[in-house]
Amino acid sequence: MKNIILLTLIFTVFLFTACNDDDSPAPAAPGVYVVGYENLDDQYHGQAKLWKDGVASNLSSPADYASAEDVFVSGQDVYVAGSVGSLAKSQPTIWKNGNATQLELTSSFIGGLATRIVVVGKDVYAIGYVSDSNYKKYATFWKNGKISIIEQKPGQIYFNGLAVSGSDVYVGGTEYVNSKGVATIWKNGVVSRIGPVDGTTYTGIDDITIAGADVYALGLRQKEGADLEVVVWKNGVAGVIATNTEGIELEDIHVSGGDVYAAGFMYKQRKGRGVIWKNGVATELTDGTIFSAAKSIFAIDGDIYVTGFINVDYSGNGSSGSYRSAKLWKNGVVTDLSTNGSKFDSEALGIFVVK
Repeated sequence: MKNIILLTLIFTVFLFTACNDDDSPAPAAPGVYVVGYENLDDQYHGQAKLWKDGVASNLSSPADYASAEDVFVSGQDVYVAGSVGSLAKSQPTIWKNGNATQLELTSSFIGGLATRIVVVGKDVYAIGYVSDSNYKKYATFWKNGKISIIEQKPGQIYFNGLAVSGSDVYVGGTEYVNSKGVATIWKNGVVSRIGPVDGTTYTGIDDITIAGADVYALGLRQKEGADLEVVVWKNGVAGVIATNTEGIELEDIHVSGGDVYAAGFMYKQRKGRGVIWKNGVATELTDGTIFSAAKSIFAIDGDIYVTGFINVDYSGNGSSGSYRSAKLWKNGVVTDLSTNGSKFDSEALGIFVVK
């Protein structure tokens, strides 16, 4: 899970839902919860989706432009983060058991997106961004639907990962200092830069998680003139798990049973391939003949679940092209999640597994 990873599900339910003995609901139905979107008629018109055990349900109406980015299960409740709106304006949104609630926007902003969600007891935390009328994006943190932080440096601060441990809230991301990205963690709003501020090295955090007393961050590092590196920081200490000269995009980090998992994609021979890493050892989701990407990863009881998409090529009737098709991999075996049967994009972006 991209947000909070503890060593057993029993402990996860206890930590996230228990305030006292009378405030501990029964766990949600066992299953694999996946969220994402399917486009309806063009590259922008997405419908937010929740798949439970491969069965799709719609979170938004066909009239809306929507996307579901992240999912979190707490007690009997299923929470989803994303946005709903129109082509001109997207409203950051949280769904609880399919019921949508708009997150706060101040009068200065016209839209936004919630990208990560964590629930602890009765508190719902989310990160993402809001946009002004000039479409500048401001990194944003919400607690219980209300804006708690808006970073007033559009285009220079990005919130990408969210984790909560007890009363401490961690946000991981990237802050640009003198035009160079610096891997940064905000703990309860206090900035800690774990990447160097030397003017010659780019670092950035793409996700963050907590296991026990340890804080893990996943991101990229590149010194001028050197290869791009995939880095896992553990309590601020960097460890390189991969290098690449063509390009890498990272999405998710998860820790289970002492093992560290990461998900993303990298280019080889100019073809993007979905990749997961377990303790630094890479496994590609496809053989390189088609483009694929890993978007989220969850490991539990020896099973590894990965969401993402593959590109599907089509031709006929005088046209040709490709589209993204939402997929779920369990232990390397792929399942198709797309339901619209058309040549429009779909992606599976977030996952949470209950056993």
